[in-house]
Amino acid sequence: MGRRRRVVVCANCGHFLHLPSDMRHETPRLLLACLSCGHVYDYKFQECPGDSRESRDPDPEGLVLRSIACECSDSKCRFPVPVHAVLTAEIEAGAELARRRASWIFHGATCPFGHLLGS
Repeated sequence: MGRRRRVVVCANCGHFLHLPSDMRHETPRLLLACLSCGHVYDYKFQECPGDSRESRDPDPEGLVLRSIACECSDSKCRFPVPVHAVLTAEIEAGAELARRRASWIFHGATCPFGHLLGS
């Protein structure tokens, strides 16, 4: 029997983003990149219950939530904000996220001071 995991539906392409089963379900929001289409959204779970649901974990290798720091577009702030992506455990996260980061498209993602993340 698999473990329970949260599934997020990409707001752009509809791809299912299976979050790791060990992720805390109390997480109220997550800045998440879809590895299928490259779009980044700030998912707020408590406000959008239809965007997340529980499912059984079919993946024997396991998934890992990795992050890469992205800076906001304000030249005087440049606050680093972690953007997350779900990868399988065997992928070298640093190299893969850096490669994909160049083509990400941000939708309303901001630093804590309200500046849009740079693309």
